Amino acid sequence: MTCRSCGTAIDDNLTICPECGAELFLRRRRLRAAENEAAQRYHESMKAEAGGRVKRAPSDGPARPSRQRPGRNASERPAASRPQAESQTTRRAGSMPNSEGKQEKKPENMPPTRMVRQHQYKAIVPQGNDSFNWMRLLAIAGVCVLLLTVTAYFFLVNTSPGQMLLASFGREASMEAYHAMGRRYMQNGSISRAVRTLEIAQSKDPDNLEVLIDLGKAYTGSNQEEKAVLAYTRAIQTYPAYPESYQMLIDIFLEQERNFEAIQLVEIALERTEDQRFETMLSRLLPEPPTVDKRGQRYNTEIDLVLMCVDEGATIYYTLVDEDPIEYGIKYEEPIHLTEKSVWRLRAVTEKDGMYSKETVQSYSIIKDQPDMPKTNLSRGSYKAGTTVRLRAGDDVEAMYYTVDGTRATVESKKYDDENPIVLAIGNTTIRAIAVNFEGKISNELNIAYEGTGNPKSSMSEKDTVDGLTLYKTTMPDFIAKYGQPQQEVPAGTDKVGTYTKLTYSFGYAIFLARTPESVPILQELYTRSSSFQGPRGMTVGSRMDDVIGVFRDHLGEADIDGNRVLYTRTTGQSGFLTNLGENKYKISYYHKLENKQHIELTYYVENGLVEHIEWLQY
Repeated sequence: MTCRSCGTAIDDNLTICPECGAELFLRRRRLRAAENEAAQRYHESMKAEAGGRVKRAPSDGPARPSRQRPGRNASERPAASRPQAESQTTRRAGSMPNSEGKQEKKPENMPPTRMVRQHQYKAIVPQGNDSFNWMRLLAIAGVCVLLLTVTAYFFLVNTSPGQMLLASFGREASMEAYHAMGRRYMQNGSISRAVRTLEIAQSKDPDNLEVLIDLGKAYTGSNQEEKAVLAYTRAIQTYPAYPESYQMLIDIFLEQERNFEAIQLVEIALERTEDQRFETMLSRLLPEPPTVDKRGQRYNTEIDLVLMCVDEGATIYYTLVDEDPIEYGIKYEEPIHLTEKSVWRLRAVTEKDGMYSKETVQSYSIIKDQPDMPKTNLSRGSYKAGTTVRLRAGDDVEAMYYTVDGTRATVESKKYDDENPIVLAIGNTTIRAIAVNFEGKISNELNIAYEGTGNPKSSMSEKDTVDGLTLYKTTMPDFIAKYGQPQQEVPAGTDKVGTYTKLTYSFGYAIFLARTPESVPILQELYTRSSSFQGPRGMTVGSRMDDVIGVFRDHLGEADIDGNRVLYTRTTGQSGFLTNLGENKYKISYYHKLENKQHIELTYYVENGLVEHIEWLQY
């Protein structure tokens, strides 16, 4: 056999060329198949010549295939290899047995033929194994497809390039893959694709800081500023200490001329992140704060404050009661006048183009010198009731205010008038007074006690009657017999005590009470405007107010700021009061408590200093 690679003649049993190392298996199979076919033809021809057994091959039978290397003849073979080839040919082309079992010499013109026994090639010729090979091929193909599928699945699911590939086709992928794909789109200038891709990434992890920042940038690049504001706001809420979110949102506010919101956000960013970049930004954006000409401190006189700002066209707003000047500020137009007060807290800002400066804060105290405390003309001690007490103060005092009931004196108390000095009442009187100077400064308080001595007259009682009548005793028939028939008689109501009847006369009216339907009505109330009725202790309609007060008990004392005065009060239930009704009208009321717990009331109504009418009743 000849090697097709190098042309070297080699043994048929070898499968690898000893010269070049090429595999010779397929070539050897083809040569053996050709030799077998030639031997079979030779065997058939020999059978035909021998009468059906063995036939000789014709002289021009097929020659045995040459094993010479192409382009060489037998004489060109190496000398060492020719004898071996000839001996092999002689063995293969030896004598064939005839029909008698004898060896018959092969004709000389018979080409050398290799005799091959049939069983030597049964393993080489396929024997119905085609179905097994196809099944094997299909199995191998299935395994390959399975391995390829598993490998592809592992690549797509567990590797970053695989996830990126899925994200590029819009398939289910990780947040990181969509985020990276969105960034790639942004770098390539595909802003709309970047927005869609980053929105998917943000839906998978709504609070991822890097995704929110990149999504905000993508929104800004696609002119969707409001969505960008929402993205940066969410990033700030989720990561309040991260400065880049604030920076991006501030840039949007400034571009939209939302200066006030931008400055507020800068202040918040400076507080939360402590990044000095925001301090520089704040000083660059805000106008300069206003200045004040007077330093905050304590002053003993009223002062004027002058505010100034260096920014042309700016406006100053201020407050003096520690309120926010941006929300409640007063526009500064002229110097601020500060009067006396313990603390004035000035807070002022400068406004320009909708932006406000930092606050200027100063505290001022205006504490004026106090006037001297008032003094009295009497030292503390005992004096006859009715004695007058006068107050005096320095020349800088504008007014004095006082009380006599022991309560604290204020500028709302009764104002002292030297023409109407304080009168000491019977019993203890405590005078408390203050002085106020022309600058409104209040002095320390005077507190001094006196004892008024004297024997006052008796209080009003059931013995004090009007025109000889007696309440709850004089009957209606007796009253009519004395004063005549009334002008009108009408019911006056009913209560749990009984039924009332009103009789009207020219001098006034009288009301009578019937406790039961069968009982005789008795006098319960009398009202008169006539001076013909003789009042208690000789006081009638037309009497002077001072005379009326003088015939009953009076502890004297001072009227309050409204002109009302307590005449007397007793633990036994007697009391008297002088009430100012205004427009020079007064009411003098006396009360007496009976043993049956009922009360008698006697009231004089005074106008212009004279008694105008009297009202007397029991209840």
